[in-house]
Amino acid sequence: MEARPRLRVGILGLGPRWPRYRRALLALRPPLEVRAVCDPVVRRATDESRRLGCAVAEGPTELLEREDLDAVLVLGRAWWRLWPVERAVAAGKPVFCAGSLAQEDRADALLSLVRERKGAVTMAPSPALALLLEHLQGLLAGQLGPGRAVRIDWPARLEKALPLLQGCGALFGGPPTAVRALGAEELPGFASVVLEFGPGRVAQLTLGTKGSARRIEVVAERGRAVAEWPRRLAWRDNEGRHVLALPQVGERRLLERFAKALRQGAPWSDLEKGHAALTWLRAARASLAEGRRVEVG
Repeated sequence: MEARPRLRVGILGLGPRWPRYRRALLALRPPLEVRAVCDPVVRRATDESRRLGCAVAEGPTELLEREDLDAVLVLGRAWWRLWPVERAVAAGKPVFCAGSLAQEDRADALLSLVRERKGAVTMAPSPALALLLEHLQGLLAGQLGPGRAVRIDWPARLEKALPLLQGCGALFGGPPTAVRALGAEELPGFASVVLEFGPGRVAQLTLGTKGSARRIEVVAERGRAVAEWPRRLAWRDNEGRHVLALPQVGERRLLERFAKALRQGAPWSDLEKGHAALTWLRAARASLAEGRRVEVG
């Protein structure tokens, strides 16, 4: 199948991550072309439209109804949350969304709509973390062998841990069978979450307050890997010790993959995986509230 020469996109929301996404978009021109931008702060949208040489849409509806867009990039949440994603799927437009499903009461409805319309929605709440997890998956698929245990220390509340939960599923190659979570009234925001992936396979997340380390340790059949996010990944295998400096190009890598898939006529969508991780997060909430182990169907 012949690839499209370019992909025309509209930008919805210019949030805190916009400078990184702008650099990624500029690096991908062509084949990726921004045709319109929209933001609740009109002045900000106007300034960016001049910088990018594109139109300004007065609101989300106007942007989503443009006929010259091949896809929509939802990069800021503002008041609209997942509503534009649903509208784009209903209109047959693929979506790249920098938001998270964790606090969205429309997540189930969005999944149903995507299944009904065979829509393409790529969720990218943490591009740099996604890139790190890809490196770890590659090690487990190669020299380290299958994972046996994962330990994650991260300065985030449970509601912000959805990408980490999804990452655990990716590292073990499937969903957990049960979830257990513990908290402490004396330490608001602290939580310990254990995901059971079957006999001899477990992941533990220790979630804390701002300022604590971001660390992922994976024990595998033939070695061990330790990531100190976002800069360094080290691992030991049969050949010795290795160290990799992690590139800070997560936004560009994900957008490049999204654009390539669309240009080749095979939209890249991972909403199903994100929603699966949401069910594990819900199980952790229930375990934390009820003080019991929760099985995952």
